[in-house]
Amino acid sequence: STEFILVVTNERLARLNITDGVLTTIIELNLADGMRTNDAGVGPDNTLWFGTMEQKPSGLYGGVYCVSEDGNIQKIDLTIGIPNTFLWNGALQRFYISDSYIQKMYSLQKCGSNWKMTTFYENKDTEATPDGGCFGQNGIIYNAQWDGACIQTISDDGAMQEKIELPVLKPTNCCIVTSDCSTLFVTTAREGITLEEIEKYPLSGQLLRVDLSENLKVEKQ
Repeated sequence: STEFILVVTNERLARLNITDGVLTTIIELNLADGMRTNDAGVGPDNTLWFGTMEQKPSGLYGGVYCVSEDGNIQKIDLTIGIPNTFLWNGALQRFYISDSYIQKMYSLQKCGSNWKMTTFYENKDTEATPDGGCFGQNGIIYNAQWDGACIQTISDDGAMQEKIELPVLKPTNCCIVTSDCSTLFVTTAREGITLEEIEKYPLSGQLLRVDLSENLKVEKQ
């Protein structure tokens, strides 16, 4: 059988055939000048959600969009700057999204045709901001902390749990890749890093593998 990956670019939502590498357009996005796409995720009803942000962020001018299985696209009425994370907790019927511009993560619940947006987690007294994330066991959220050199784990009530220190300054996203939730892959960035920071964090920009079962061993993948 043919396997596909959905790809969101600044120009389109497309389907990538991982066998032959053919990229087929599903929807042309036609973003406004100065805007680009950001994080994305698939909801429990197979809708695709993705965010947009300013190429040079200056305020809460980002957007969140939902694409149905039949290709209809809808803009969600949310006030947000840099949308990230895009996680769903089916048991609690919650949708989690971060605004990296103001260092917050929100919990959203559907109320009729609108969404109730409640602050779930907030970074204070730190330069770190929540970026991409994933779910682990027992509803724990693993969240990459841009400029924080770590993965922060957060319980389903928004309480900070364990902090997983990383040899990179700007982790961007993470994903559990084993059924026993023992291995975490982490993507990282070099954007905006000084020469001194590169010397301190030489693995910046690399894909990392974190073994959660062996004293949090971290290595380049």
